[in-house]
Amino acid sequence: MNKVYLLTGGNIGDRQMTLATAKKKIEAECGRIVRSSALYETAAWGNTRQSPFLNQALELETLMTAKQLIRKLLIGVCGAAFPFQPGLLEFSSPLGR
Repeated sequence: MNKVYLLTGGNIGDRQMTLATAKKKIEAECGRIVRSSALYETAAWGNTRQSPFLNQALELETLMTAKQLIRKLLIGVCGAAFPFQPGLLEFSSPLGR
């Protein structure tokens, strides 16, 4: 069993619902969530002309390797598409829509 710490966050739409949906999908598809932090609101950085983020840390137990987990999180859970920009990693996820 592997122990993983995930930092989740979002700033689009109903942020609290987005994080709750993410937690359910992570637990259903990746492993057991052992603990979760409180929700924290943080200001955006980099591109500061956007809404503040709601963030949460999760402790997860999984049988997946790191590579398997990253793939499952980004593609399976989030349905991510990657428009890369120099010096910036962004992805669009349907969880908050």
